[in-house]
Parts: sequence; structure tokens; C-alpha cells
Amino acid sequence: MDNEGRRFSTKWLYKTMPNGETVKRDWLTYSRHKGSVFCFSCLLFGKYNLRPQKLSDPDRGFSNWKKLNPKINEHENSLQEHRNSYIHWKELERRLNSGHVITSELEKNIQSEKNKWRKILKAVINAILYCAENNLALRGSSNDIDDSNCGVFLKTIKLIAKHDPEIRCHVEAIKIPGRHISYFSNIIQNEVISLLAHEVKKIIISEIQKAKYFSISFDCIPDTAHKEQMTQIIRYVKVTRNEKCSIEERFIDFIETKQKTGEGLAQDILNKLQADNLDIQNCRAQCYDNGANMAGKYKGVQARIIEVNKLAYFIPCSSHSLNLVGVHAASVSPEMMTFFGIVQSLFVFFSSSPDRWDILMSHVTVSLKKHCDSRWSSKKQAISAVYKELPNIFKALEDLTQIRKNEETYSGAKNFLKQIKNFHFICSLVVWNNILEEIDNVDVLLQKKTITVSIASKLIESLKNIINTIRNEKFPNFLQESIDLAKSLDIDPVFKESRKRKTKKQFDYEASDESANLNEKFRVAYLEAIDTIIEQLNWRFEKLRKVSEDFEFLSGSNIVSMDENILSKFCMDLVDKYAADLNGPEFLSEVLSAKKLFPPLNENFKEMDHLEILQLIHDFDLIPNYKNMETAYRIYLTIPVTSASAERSFSKLKLVKNYLRSAMGQERLSNLSILAIEYEITQLLNLEKIIDNFASLKARKVKLT
Repeated sequence: MDNEGRRFSTKWLYKTMPNGETVKRDWLTYSRHKGSVFCFSCLLFGKYNLRPQKLSDPDRGFSNWKKLNPKINEHENSLQEHRNSYIHWKELERRLNSGHVITSELEKNIQSEKNKWRKILKAVINAILYCAENNLALRGSSNDIDDSNCGVFLKTIKLIAKHDPEIRCHVEAIKIPGRHISYFSNIIQNEVISLLAHEVKKIIISEIQKAKYFSISFDCIPDTAHKEQMTQIIRYVKVTRNEKCSIEERFIDFIETKQKTGEGLAQDILNKLQADNLDIQNCRAQCYDNGANMAGKYKGVQARIIEVNKLAYFIPCSSHSLNLVGVHAASVSPEMMTFFGIVQSLFVFFSSSPDRWDILMSHVTVSLKKHCDSRWSSKKQAISAVYKELPNIFKALEDLTQIRKNEETYSGAKNFLKQIKNFHFICSLVVWNNILEEIDNVDVLLQKKTITVSIASKLIESLKNIINTIRNEKFPNFLQESIDLAKSLDIDPVFKESRKRKTKKQFDYEASDESANLNEKFRVAYLEAIDTIIEQLNWRFEKLRKVSEDFEFLSGSNIVSMDENILSKFCMDLVDKYAADLNGPEFLSEVLSAKKLFPPLNENFKEMDHLEILQLIHDFDLIPNYKNMETAYRIYLTIPVTSASAERSFSKLKLVKNYLRSAMGQERLSNLSILAIEYEITQLLNLEKIIDNFASLKARKVKLT
């Protein structure tokens, strides 16, 4: 606006013809910064020796609004210079649009350069992913790509270069002395690893937030640098775009912790969930091993979490509990402890000497295994190996007694022959091989990621029935099997007679020391071990059984067969526990409606489990009318059975941070671990998006976007 209150008007951007038509003056442009108008074409191609106040003056333009109207007419009609500039402008515009200019060729070269660098970066990302997914160390002791100690990453780049001319040219170029951009440095590697891991974690967290309900599983283990690492596993129900329902257990992070108490660990867990934007109030279960700091009734992690969220029910790890069942049964009597001690000592005897091990392996096809109280299935593997190879173990021990290499070997072999060429040992071997085989079969199934509480509860119940059958019916069979095995090994199939400890005779003591009924004594010890197993199965899996009972009425068979009154009671009981998630009257109405309407939707509805019914609800798009049922199924399927996924993550930890890589930082450890553990998601990453994120992370020396 000038001193007289006049200002530029948009009407000047158009010219009105005598016939009333308007023509846009596309050459006229207004600068808000200058407060003036300019002729765009004359600015580009005009001569600047015209007098001031003209529209082609690049410094001031024209701002005398009182005289602008005649000045515009004068400029566009009277000046040949304007028309020449306008023609040049339009000619350039046309050539630019058709691509026939030097600028277009330059743009093509720039785009070609961008594509080259994106291709190089894609090779870098693929090489890093290959190393991460296979738990390989990326860097070597040298950063020179021609050095034999350059590391797996650079050697992978060299391998790619053999089959890609563009990568090969780049590799050759960086060998020339001078300042070159390679994108192979350790800094770039760390940036790319961080971006990849962040994208994988982002996908997982997004899925969890979409699912809403989740359960947690945390466990701790020291790494090779003697730092306590806590693994974070989240379980949830995923529904994909095509409405496919699946149970997921995902690794999120390794967290270094210095806490040992339940309160300290619980606070670390809550802080981590908050950092991941996961609401603890949406947690519906927690699963840990049976350690006091995790599972403690009053001060354990589970108790602290329940104080924050009473719906985060605690389920002890079923695999760990089943292992403890076997551990307690194996130590129930001196006879059982002696038997397992012999099996362990036998392994130690052979494995402590390469010569003895070579002699053993020359006879057996299955090597001996050691067992420990904390490792699942180790006792079964140790017993099974001895059971299968007992005749060959005899031969190996006899060879050692004949060779007489040294006194320790000779006396050890003689002693073991005496201990295992014994009917009592053979009976124990047969009994425990059968018992542990049944336990191990269930244990293997319990460790599946997708197992549900319903299936796990049925497996435990089935195992109890099998153990009861073994207790009540199988002892004669085992005894006969032991007799047959003893005879095949030329061992007398009778229990060696032992004598009771001598006691001071009183005046009314009538008999001397009596021979023990060893057959009956072994049977009593056998029954004592079996009873311990049954007792342990009952109380260790009580919580699992109760959770199963809460939701079991929602299986296909129960919905169809149960009386409506019983279904109503189960519905109301479940609503009482999950009042924040379920609407009581609506939930009851949905279940009773499903009893009549769901069976016609699928002829096998009666055989459907909880996950299959959830899938049916999504397949037929029934959620609007059965939302409470759908919610109940998702909550139930979210509840974990074991912390086996946490244990599996420890296996990766030992591969990623081995003794050669013990100096690895915490962030790099977590990033490499999630890429290795969640490789299914890693394989689906959009590398173009990763490159765009990499380019936007900070200013780059080359243009990537």
C-alpha cells in the first residue's frame, strides 16, 4: 500500500478485450517482499538499460499504483523488447517440457548418479542383513577391502561385486588413493543396522498396538561380558488385512539390568513398556520362570505387576515347571539320586579324556549326553543315550580295562562295569526311559510359539493320565523288559541281596538281620517317584488349569453341548473377572446366539478350537454383532503358556555376542538380535524406504533422493 492508500489488485493480472473476453497476463508477477510488480519474461531475457520505474527493473520493479494501468498497456503494446523476451521465455518453456535442453540432460545425469548410489546402498543393506540374519561378525581387524582380515561384511560386498558391474566399478574406484565416498565404513554400518532394527521394531510395536491386548515374558541371563541381559518377549493376536488371525510371540529388546530384586526388575519392565508406548493396562498375562525374584507370591515381579494391573494374571512357565517335576522326582530317594549320578559320572568319565571318548565313539552311534537340573529335556537325552547304547557302552568299558592305559582309566572302567552291570541299574534305566519319554513328548509340544492355554492344559491332563497308568499298570511290563535286557547282556536278572544295618539287640530281639525284599523295595521307590510326579503336576499347573477352566466353555464342543444355564454361569463368571473388557448382558446374548447360529456356518464347528472360532468370526465379518466374544477369544489366545521364546532369544544372544565380540555395545546387541530373531519381518522390509530414511537422517555427501 502506498502513501495514498492504493495497493496492487489482482484485476491487473487480466486484460479485458473489446469483446468482453479476458486474457491472463502470465508475464506479470507481484513480489510481496518488494511490494512491486515485475515482468517475468523481461527479467529473464530483457535488457536492463531501460529507465527506472520500468517493469523490467530487477531491483525495484514498478510500484506507482496510480499509474500502473497505463504503464502495463504501454509495456505490453509499445515495447518490442517485451515481445522478444516473451517469445524467448515461451520457447524455453516448450523446450524444457519436451526435454530437449542441456538442463534436461544434466537432470538425467543427476538421476543416474542417484540411482547408482541407491544401488550401492542397497548392496550395503543386503550385505548387513545377510551378516545379521546369520549371526556373523561384520567387521574384521582391517577396513581395507583387499585385506584378508577385512571381515565378513566387506567380503560379502566383494562377492556381490563379482556379479554386478556397477558395484565392481565402485569397489575398484575406492581403491584409488584419494578422498572417496564408499558407504562401507563402520559408522555407516551402525547407522544402517540401527535403521533396519528400528523399522522391524516399529512394525512389531504397531502390530501390538493394533491388537490392543498383549502379554509379557521377561527373563535374565549374563552375557560374555558378565552383564545381566533381560530379554523382552511380547505375545499378541495378529489380524492381517485379509482377516487372517494368528498368535505371535515377538522379541523386542535386550535390556541391560543391574537389578536383582522383584521390585527393581518390575520397575525396569514397566519403564521399558512405557518407552515402547505399550500401555501396561492392556497387558492380560505375564509368564516367567519359577525363580523367586520373578514368580515370588509377595515380592516377585509378577506380584509387583499385578499391583499395577490386576488383570495381568501370572502363568508360571509350563516347560520350566515340567522340568522341575522331573528334577524333584529324580531326587525323591537315594536310589534315584544314585542312578542319575551314575549316568552323569559315566559321561564325565568318557568326555574328560579324548582317548576314552574315541574308544566310546568307535562302539556307539549315539554319543552320551550330560544332564543338568536347569536344562529342559537334558535328563531324557542322557537316559535315552545310555538306554540305546548300553551293550556298546559295556564293550567300550571292557576295552578300557584290557588296554590298561593308566590306573585311573582302568579302575574307573572296572568300577563303572560293576555299577551298570547290575539289575537294579537296568530296572531304573528302563523305568526312567519310559517316564521321561512321556514327559519329553509333552515338553516339546509346550514349547511351540502358537500353543494355547487350552491345548497345554489338555496335554498336562493327558500326561497325568499316562503317568497314573504307568503307576498302576506298567510296573510288571517294565520289570519284564528289564529282565529281557539283562538276559541279553548276560546279567543275572535278580536284585542283589542287601542286608539291613545291624542294630543293638535287645533282650526280646528274636531274629538276626533279615534279608530285604529287594523286589518290593525297588517297587516302593518306583512308586514314590511316580507319586511325586503326579503331585508336582497337580500343584505346579494349578494356575494353568484355572485359566483354562475360565475360557474352556468358549470352545466349539462346549458351546454346542453345554446347557444354556451352564453357559450363562460361565459367561457371568468370566465377565466378573474381565469387567473392563466385556459387557455382561451383550456377551451372554452373543454366546447363546452363537450356540444356535454358528454351527450352520461350518459343519466342523463342534471340533473347532478357540483360534478357529475367532477366525470364523473374522471370515464372516461378524465382529459388529459378536464383538464381546471376539474380545474374549483374543484375550484368551494372548495368554502365554511358556517362556520358551525368551530362552530361544538367549540362544541368539550367545551367537551374536560370543566371546570374540564381548565388547559389543548394548544398542548394537539389541539391533543385531532383533534382525536375527525376527528374520521373517526383516525379509519383508521395504529397502527403498530404508534408503529414504537413511538419506533424511542427516546431510549426505551424495544425493540419494
